[in-house]
Amino acid sequence: MVQKGLALNKAKQQKGGRRHINPHVSKVDVLRKKKKAESSGILGAAITKSNRKLAVRLESTLSGKAQVEGNCPALQIVKVSPQILAKARARVGGIKQKNKSKNKGGKKK
Repeated sequence: MVQKGLALNKAKQQKGGRRHINPHVSKVDVLRKKKKAESSGILGAAITKSNRKLAVRLESTLSGKAQVEGNCPALQIVKVSPQILAKARARVGGIKQKNKSKNKGGKKK
């Protein structure tokens, strides 16, 4: 054809090229890989363990508070220990402050 010989269509976008170079990776796999990288090694495992412990403690404290304040008998998803329920019942009136009238020297007034 005449157009090919004269190179009239150089400005047009050429066909071909590489599409979809990176394969699709699911978000579950990405998260699993991230967790594995975070927990690798001694220090990473300790940090992950402490973060998980704090998260579980926070969840149980909040659910205990909800049980006490909301008068609901038992929550099904998060299990609350009797100790945490007792702490929540003690705090119903507000945040309990330390008693400042204690004698530090051991002398009675």
